[in-house]
Amino acid sequence: AILPGEPGYIGDISYWLVDSEKAARMVDEIVRGIDRARNAEVKVAVQNGSGLPGAADYIASILRSYGFNVVSVGNADKFDYEHTMVLAPKGKQDIQSELLKSIRAAAVESKAYTSEEIPEESDVLVIIGKDFKMPR
Repeated sequence: AILPGEPGYIGDISYWLVDSEKAARMVDEIVRGIDRARNAEVKVAVQNGSGLPGAADYIASILRSYGFNVVSVGNADKFDYEHTMVLAPKGKQDIQSELLKSIRAAAVESKAYTSEEIPEESDVLVIIGKDFKMPR
């Protein structure tokens, strides 16, 4: 595969000038199996269940960068979730797997659970648990 870019000169020397944004997407697709076009069809709700300020916003921004349609960001019903969870109703495990792949590619450990208690406007619910550590 050739990295996306265009020919250009730096001084008098000809180079292939890589488009770093497109190259990052290409690596995500080829190496990590992340398909942004498919992800755009997935509606995700992100809730902070850890009490760590900014955790839900941080995870939502990661998911958006992978193309997911984040439809809501807020607090969970409580702040004592021990583990980060990705919940999906029966029949949506394929969507859940894609989201898990993306969230784990961002070094966020998470576990899959089946639940019918997903916010109405979303396909999948991510609840951030106490195991999540905000990068410095």
